[in-house]
Amino acid sequence: YLHLVWRLVDLDLLIVEESGLPRFKRSGRYRRALRGVFPAKDVVVWTSEEIAEWRDVPNAFITSILTEGRVLYEG
Repeated sequence: YLHLVWRLVDLDLLIVEESGLPRFKRSGRYRRALRGVFPAKDVVVWTSEEIAEWRDVPNAFITSILTEGRVLYEG
């Protein structure tokens, strides 16, 4: 899954994939692939299990992404 939240100055990308890596180590390959592409962007990679755990937490990052974002690709 790829979720998108568009803001005036940057783009927030949520990529959902299965991974055994810690969350902070998952986005590097995507950031490198998108380096230099306008606009500025934040890339985060979560597993579906992590989303299920956090999706109902008020004011959590994932909650705002899921309610305000758009799915760009689902495969």
